[in-house]
Amino acid sequence: MIRLLPLLFVLPIFAQAQNSNELLVGSLTYHLYGMESSEFANKLNPSGDFIANPMIGFRQTTFDATNSYESWAAFGGENSIGDGMLGAAMSAGIGDKTLRLGLIAGTYLQNNSQFYDKGLTMVGAPVSSTMELTPLLGFEFVYNIDLTPRTYFTINQILSPWLYTAAVGIGWRL
Repeated sequence: MIRLLPLLFVLPIFAQAQNSNELLVGSLTYHLYGMESSEFANKLNPSGDFIANPMIGFRQTTFDATNSYESWAAFGGENSIGDGMLGAAMSAGIGDKTLRLGLIAGTYLQNNSQFYDKGLTMVGAPVSSTMELTPLLGFEFVYNIDLTPRTYFTINQILSPWLYTAAVGIGWRL
């Protein structure tokens, strides 16, 4: 899984010159409920429900004249138990170059059998005897801080029924 991460660096070559692209790195995740946190990797608090996930991703966002946007993202890294995952998501909403609020939907491929072996319950669609597509659905909130007229620091946040996650990165406007 992790061997596929270099492909994320090739994606910007195919990016359309319409609005902005972002390289996302790292992720902080807080599990709201429903999972036993003692099995999580990269814990940041004593209860274990707040974790750091190594992650890298690429995101492209396109705006229209009414301040609505559409974006797609590809990402890979480690899941909550420290195993590899690779996914994609699309989102749409309203916003401008500084703030965006929308809905996000996607999926990521991971080995859910390792969750089951640890007694953790997961939701996923099987694609092989061990691999499952895990759904991603929620609200997104994106905040950008300009560094130059064309580059910015970005904080991408997702709130789903199960968790809150935030990734940081660098973006550039085309």
